[in-house]
This record gives sequence, C-alpha cells and structure tokens, in this order.
Amino acid sequence: SEKEIEELVARFDADNSGGIDYKEFNELMDMKQRQHESDNSFLAPISKGSMLNDLLNTGVMAAVIGGFALGNLQSWDPEQATNINIAIYMMNVLAVHANTCSSLASALLYMVVNNLVEEKAEEWRKTNPWKTLMMFPTPKFVMGTAFYLFGVLLLSWRDMDVKNMGTWQYVALGIGAGSVAMVITTASIVAWGMSKTRQMSGEEVLDDALHGVGSGGGGGGGGNEKLATTMVVPVRKSRPGPGSESGSGSGSGEEQKNGGSYSVM
Repeated sequence: SEKEIEELVARFDADNSGGIDYKEFNELMDMKQRQHESDNSFLAPISKGSMLNDLLNTGVMAAVIGGFALGNLQSWDPEQATNINIAIYMMNVLAVHANTCSSLASALLYMVVNNLVEEKAEEWRKTNPWKTLMMFPTPKFVMGTAFYLFGVLLLSWRDMDVKNMGTWQYVALGIGAGSVAMVITTASIVAWGMSKTRQMSGEEVLDDALHGVGSGGGGGGGGNEKLATTMVVPVRKSRPGPGSESGSGSGSGEEQKNGGSYSVM
C-alpha cells in the first residue's frame, strides 16, 4: 500500500530529505548485492560453538604431528652431520616449534572463547587483538605439517640411498612430494573457501529489518554498513491531489510537488 511505501521511504531516507538520493540508492543497491551473496552462501555465521570446534581440532592435530616430528629428532647423530642429515633435523625442528605453537595458542584461545557470551561471540571475533590471534593456530599447524612432511621426504631419500634401491627411492620421493603438494593445495583451497561471505545471523537479519540503512544515530550514517532486507527504488508516480475526483485539476500543483514516489523490490 502507499502507506507502507511511505514508511519504507522514511526508514531508508538517511538524511531525512524526504526522498532517496543517488548516494542512498547506491548504498541500498550495494546492500542488496551483499544480501544476495549472504543468502547464497554455504558458510554458517561465526558462532561460539564453531570457534571452539576449530580450536579443539587444530590444537589436537597440531600436538599429534608435533609429537611425530619430535620423535624424528631422537635419531640425530652429530658425527654424521651431513647436509641431508642437517636438513632433516632442521625440518623436524621447525615442525615441532610450529605445531607446538599452534597447539598452545589453540588451548589458550579455547579458554577465552569458552568464557564468551554466546550472543556476543561473533562481535568479539571481529575485534583486535582477538581477530589477529585467532588467525594464528591454523596457519601454524599447516606450516608445521608441511615441514614434517618435507622432513619425512628427505628421511626416506637418505635411508633408501643404497644399492638396488634406486627405483624405490624415487617412488618414495614421488609419494612424499605428492603429499606435500596435496597439503599445500588443500590449505589454499580451504583458505579461499573460508574467505567467502557468510550467511547473516538471525540477529543481523532482525536488526536490518528493524533499522535499515538509516539506523545508528548521528545523521543516520551508522546503519550504512548493515544489509537491507527490503529494497526501495525511486519511480515516477503521481499522487492525486485534493479535488481531483471532481476533475477541477486543482491537484496538479500537488502532483508536481510530490512527483517522485517509490516502489519496493
């Protein structure tokens, strides 16, 4: 109805000009696009539960891989400090440090996230220093795993460097190189996929529906970062003025004054 359209216009008219200008219209179009991306996203909103699961998974797996790498350090013999032995040792040292760092960071951050208020977890995730700290565990784990696999690759090459083992030495090298490539490729694809737009949480949808682009006070600019669930665009539509039913034409001036009305998309 016309009353509903007027209410929508009033809600999205950030500068209280009585209409929607080009700036507001472009903002609404941008919000509409982001709303579309959110609706078609496969990623759920960030929640306390999802962060806890990620930290637990990363912490446990990093500890396991770090333990494997630490076991490889026990065979070090200073009297056999050849180039390949030094390379194997250093790969495992880096693997132990990276995975231990990932595991400890995950454990400490798990403690913090576990004490968060459920409804404020997503907002907390976007604030510093937590936003930065939450980025550390997974890359450290991936890096530590890659170093561990490099170390195993070199270890197998060294141990099979004997007579009549040339073919199997290259087979082991190919398997090791494939494992490293798979880890790096999978990590890259996962990082790309997780960087996509997430679906809006229920609170975000409700807040957008209640406030729209003009919310937030201070001239209405505070709501421009929110996503609109309803779209209002200007169209040409004239309103009948007083006395128009009698055909006197007295409403023509009112039509010119209110010549711009609005439709809902």
